[in-house]
Amino acid sequence: MRRIKCFGVLLILVFLAYFAGSCQRTSAPQSQGDSSVVTDSALLMDSVDIDSAEFEASVPKRADEFFNDFIYSFTTNRRYQMERIVFPLPYERNGRRSMISRSQWHFDRLHTREEFYTVFFDRESSLELEKSQAVSQVTIEYIDMISELVKNYFFSRDNDQWMLRKVSEYNIDDYHDRDFILFFERFVSDSLFQRAHLASKIEISMEDSEDEFETMTGTIEAEQWFSFCPELPQEKFYNVNYGQPLDNKRHRVVALEGFSNGFLSLLFFRLHEDKGWILYKLKS
Repeated sequence: MRRIKCFGVLLILVFLAYFAGSCQRTSAPQSQGDSSVVTDSALLMDSVDIDSAEFEASVPKRADEFFNDFIYSFTTNRRYQMERIVFPLPYERNGRRSMISRSQWHFDRLHTREEFYTVFFDRESSLELEKSQAVSQVTIEYIDMISELVKNYFFSRDNDQWMLRKVSEYNIDDYHDRDFILFFERFVSDSLFQRAHLASKIEISMEDSEDEFETMTGTIEAEQWFSFCPELPQEKFYNVNYGQPLDNKRHRVVALEGFSNGFLSLLFFRLHEDKGWILYKLKS
């Protein structure tokens, strides 16, 4: 009987020792390799949850009529995105061409990953292109001011279906509207520079905060600008090129657009002979 009791106590002690050792091993600092594995696993779990939602997101039957409707489904539904890419996909980097296979493609949210994005026009009337069924070619231009690179996604509609047909990447020095983009990047990131490139009086047109069906119009002094200025993007810009010509080299309209939330704010610039680009109007 005494031996049985001793043996039982011994088993308990062995169990406690093993449990304590396991706890120590669990709480011990992990190596660099272990940490990365855990992080990757967490990211994988998150992506699975997100992908499931994307995979199940419904696609409107008339999504191909307007590019903006199509791109919403393209960037929120993984299966739909894969179906609307021509594989193998031509990919050009600084003039060198390669091909991307289906298995190499990673789901890309494009401009929808941002709270709002930019579109550049030379006249306000060009915004109507966003609602035109006649548009059959669109290029989404991703402009990264940190790396000074531009990445273009070329879409076209053939047989009543929008498809991604090519991607290209090149230095910003080769961008077709380089001078204005360089100005705009400094305008949004340097408050002193921004203040120096304001008209003395700025036209304002915006929704009445007390009545959404009414519009307030008037002018403000340049000193009042920062009280009315909308949030501006920095470092990364997008341009959805619907075919707007940008022929007017002395005028630019920067549209700040929310993705599927109706947000729209327009910044109007004109090129002054001595002062360079000057912001003279805000419409939102």
